[in-house]
Amino acid sequence: MKDGKHSDGGESLADQFIEALKKGFANEASKIAANPEFDLNAQTGISLTVAVELGYLGIATRLVTLGANPNLGADCRKGALVLALENEHFELADLMLQHGAEISARDHRGWTPLIWASIKGYKHIVEYLVERGADLHICSDDGWNAVTGAFFKQHTAIVDFLTENGASFGRKFKEAALLSAYDHGSLDIVRFLIADGVNVNVGTADAQPLLISVIGRGDDDILDLMLDAGADINIRDKEGNPALLNAIMVAQDECAMRLIERGASVNVKGPKWAPIHAAADRGRVELCKALLEADASVDQLAAKKRSALMQASERRHTAVVEFLLENGADPSLRDSNDKSPLDLSRYSISSPSDITKVLQRYGAVS
Repeated sequence: MKDGKHSDGGESLADQFIEALKKGFANEASKIAANPEFDLNAQTGISLTVAVELGYLGIATRLVTLGANPNLGADCRKGALVLALENEHFELADLMLQHGAEISARDHRGWTPLIWASIKGYKHIVEYLVERGADLHICSDDGWNAVTGAFFKQHTAIVDFLTENGASFGRKFKEAALLSAYDHGSLDIVRFLIADGVNVNVGTADAQPLLISVIGRGDDDILDLMLDAGADINIRDKEGNPALLNAIMVAQDECAMRLIERGASVNVKGPKWAPIHAAADRGRVELCKALLEADASVDQLAAKKRSALMQASERRHTAVVEFLLENGADPSLRDSNDKSPLDLSRYSISSPSDITKVLQRYGAVS
């Protein structure tokens, strides 16, 4: 037994070496490291790790040059390479790589140096690692790769850099990343993920389909991308309204037109209305025209046996009433309360409105 501590001389010298560094006795530590019996890799390489962590660059450089293994201990603590990078000791990091440091070694959480730097937001370190060949695709034990980690920590510049260099989101997190990216307005990432093949028929935490959210914001180009990628054009919102009806109800007429043009079912109803009823209720003549041209039923009945003509009459949308009548709407139909379109127009004998005159011209009766 040497030094009265351990039977293993290497371990004893390693303890002395570390103690010297902690006290700031750099010369004494250097002398210990020069001892032929000093084990450079004792205690899973703790000597090199401590030297780097405490900033003794000259001593760390000598240890690496003499054969200290920079990979030891990285699986159970922050490794020497990561410590060097964290403190921006890039020359030392280069030396470690030249002496066998694994640039994509996984630690006890499965983090590689690149995953670590991406999650922490250290863009210059990310760039350093990528330039030296770090693997972009390795995942942590939680399934995060570097770009996924950067994305969920909102390090947008790193996400952009990694994707530009060929990184892709881990399959497990693509859908969550798509929803989060859209929610935060990161439309370039949304476009990237859609192009990368993510499932676009996904819903938010409150069960609202992403397509419905896109319609609600009027993001026409994202709507087109989603439809091109296989989004269900007739998907229903969380109230049960199909996408086309939802678009009309939230006054996103351009989205509604696109859905009609792309083949959305024009006669599919929600709990209350079909698209033609909503368009009539809101006085949208052009939408009514597009719906009828796409074979919407002009006299389809909604809740309470209401027709589109009844809705337009009640709302006093004269132009819509006239258009629907011109296209065959039946003015004699009555709702479940036995009200005709003329009744619903609130006809007044003393002062008949334009809409009343239009209905009477087409034979409507009370």
